[in-house]
Amino acid sequence: MLVFSTGRGLLAESNLANDIALESVLPGYIFFKNNQRISGSFMLSGRVSTIAGGFYFYNRYINYSSAEKAAKLADLYYGPGLKYRDPYSHGYKSSNEFRKQADRNLNLSYYSIAAHLILLSVSIYNAILIDEQNQLDSAPVFDQVTNDTHSLHYKLTNIVSDHQITKNDLQLFETTIHLDF
Repeated sequence: MLVFSTGRGLLAESNLANDIALESVLPGYIFFKNNQRISGSFMLSGRVSTIAGGFYFYNRYINYSSAEKAAKLADLYYGPGLKYRDPYSHGYKSSNEFRKQADRNLNLSYYSIAAHLILLSVSIYNAILIDEQNQLDSAPVFDQVTNDTHSLHYKLTNIVSDHQITKNDLQLFETTIHLDF
């Protein structure tokens, strides 16, 4: 087995690890590093908005849970069936409606975090693809392969142009030998 080194060695693997680590902290880093500004902008805005949405909805969950606890305590003191002021919509809700609103906001928080993690995994997958493409682009190219291909093509042309081979042999010859270069 013949191995050719491009001079990158383990440095290429550590660059990929560093890129993945930076991508998890700096959204869109991989795309901006490779001059893909539009993709980087979409990834940056998507990941920032999903993490902000996660915090926003979790904060609303905490506030609605607190309002629900206060409403339940008031129901114990004043009796059930009263409605209390909503801290966000300035309407009035019962303690059960506060619980439903708290659960809804908690679910939205989970969905936002899940979308953030999906975007992070897409970024990491693209980092791996970009790294593989960079390694292919920096791999050495050897001209001997094309020279051998030309000489093989010349030899096959001589064999095919031989007058001793009949038309049926030529057809058999073309279907049995596969040349994949």
